[in-house]
Order: sequence, then structure tokens, then C-alpha cells
Amino acid sequence: MDPEKSATLFFKRLVDVSGWEQMDPSHAANAVQINSDPNHYTKYWDDAVKLTDELSRKYGATGAATSCTTGAAAYPLKQPFIMSDGFGPRTAPTEGASSWHPAVDLVGHCGDPIYSILPGKVVRSDRLYLSIESPDGFLVEYLHSHKSDRTVNVGDQVQRGQEISKVGDEAPATGCHLDLRIDTTNNTNPDVAKLPTYPEAPGYVNPEEFMKIFGVELCPPAWCTRNY
Repeated sequence: MDPEKSATLFFKRLVDVSGWEQMDPSHAANAVQINSDPNHYTKYWDDAVKLTDELSRKYGATGAATSCTTGAAAYPLKQPFIMSDGFGPRTAPTEGASSWHPAVDLVGHCGDPIYSILPGKVVRSDRLYLSIESPDGFLVEYLHSHKSDRTVNVGDQVQRGQEISKVGDEAPATGCHLDLRIDTTNNTNPDVAKLPTYPEAPGYVNPEEFMKIFGVELCPPAWCTRNY
């Protein structure tokens, strides 16, 4: 078997699978290969991620020692969606909301699924926050979903693209939406460390710039409307 040819053929077929970006990795592979057990690859996933990340950090794409982030992030909501507020200073939209927004707001329908953009461990799940810690130390935080809608609990390991909650309007909110924010206080990823932080929101980085590191344009003009 030629690994390069096999991988190329696999990925060409993968992009034809509707919704593959939001699927569990093993289920996505099963949709391409049609093997008998859709969970066949689940037991190998964590080790595979660790191996590819380590090889990429050490050797990079060209074989030279370098720092490189591998793997694409998943979109946190079904597409298309609206970005109703950006990262940075703003007029507070409702009582209790901040005037310096360390996040982006993405509007979806109430009850739509929220997906984990990257793998990690759930470290916080309270009234407002659902926080997932990456193996690289940064936190991906999802705000405004109702705790009763969460499908994961503190201590759970989650995969990229896994459903973790549903879009809600937990206060302070003016309607159903997802507030997505990235806290890099304990980050060890050298690429993420290059992103600027701001004294108004120490440790937080612009989620749009963050997602670019992982190969995703969060709000592409082809289907995402900026309404702010």
C-alpha cells in the first residue's frame, strides 16, 4: 500500500461526504470506507492526534525542525450563520454585558447544536460558561447555552466537531447566540502565542485570528453575514 496515494484518495472522497466537518472522526472515516463498525477508529484517535502534532512540531511540512500547528478546527455552528458582534470595544448591548468584547457572537437558531471546534477536556460548566481546555493549555469558551442543554460534563474528553450543547439565550443576552472566546493564559502552543492580547481582556485573543491558525476562516463572506 502506498500511504500517500491512500491518504490522497481518502481525503478526496471525504470532502464529498455531507457534513463531514461536524462528524466524529471515526464516523467520518466510516462514511468514506463503509467498514462494519463506525466506531472502529475511536480507540486510535487520541494517540493519532498526539503523534501527528508531535511530528509536525518537530519536523514541520518540509522536514526541517520548526513549529507547526496541524489539523483543521471545526465550525462551532451549522452554516450559514451571522456574526452579530466582533472582538474588541463595543457599546454594551444589554445590562450585564461588557463594553470590551473578548469574543465573537455567532447567531444560530435556538436549539441548534454547538460543536467543539477542537479536541480537549471540559474543565468548566456553570450557568454561563462551558470551557474546554486544549492539550496545549488554552481554553475555548462557549457562552449562553443553557446548562440543561449541555451534552458534556466537567472531566469529559471531547473531539473536534463533537456536539457539546445547543444555542441558547442564557443571560446576559439579547437573543439566542453563541459567544465564542479563546483564553490563552496557560497556552503552550507557539503559533497561538504569537497572537496579540489586550490589557482590556488579559489572555484573550481574537477568535477569527485563532481559527486561521487551524485552517478555518470563521466568517467567510460567501455565506457569513457580519451584522454589527
